[in-house]
Amino acid sequence: MIAGLQDASGERGRSLERLAAHYFYPVFAQLRDAGFAEADAYSFAHGFFNGLIAGLGEGTLPDRFRVYLLAQLDQFCADPAPAERPIPGAPALESVRKRYARDSDLPGPPAQVFDARFAREVMTRALLRLKTEAVGNGREALFLALAPYLIRDPQTSDRQRLKAELGLSGVALTIALRRLRARYAELGNAELTQTLCEPDDLASERTVINALFDPPQ
Repeated sequence: MIAGLQDASGERGRSLERLAAHYFYPVFAQLRDAGFAEADAYSFAHGFFNGLIAGLGEGTLPDRFRVYLLAQLDQFCADPAPAERPIPGAPALESVRKRYARDSDLPGPPAQVFDARFAREVMTRALLRLKTEAVGNGREALFLALAPYLIRDPQTSDRQRLKAELGLSGVALTIALRRLRARYAELGNAELTQTLCEPDDLASERTVINALFDPPQ
């Protein structure tokens, strides 16, 4: 998405708004971690993206949205500004409140925690796209059965249960899981590419995301 905006200034604002909505939660959570009250953090997150979008509307686009967000957020926290207008498509307060209650105790220094939440966001969006594809292809049952094993291998007892549940042989189950994992990785790359100015940076950025990604329990 960022790479495609180099010569498309008319679309730049709308595309940046979509990115802001996609990665709103890591910013909100970082503001909460910094000590801001819930309502203030929510308003400030909108305000942060208002300023970010305005600043990038005509300026040079960042190489990596993840790195740029954190650097700008550190500056913003010193002099936060409330929202001038809400970011279209941003999650509701109730949604981010529930998510923060689940991961407010992530370990590590602030920058690492932010990156970990960003990584979760990338892969969560990839997972939603994978589910949408499965539903559209009439394979929702297969997706729901195998989704818990996209990151970890099934135990022997899990494999036996899955073979019976799905009516697959051991070989067919292995192939189905391999294909689902491969597609999940492709969609994760597609999501991550939208946050990069240079597609050539994908491999190194994916290494960062893989190292940080810890699926929520």
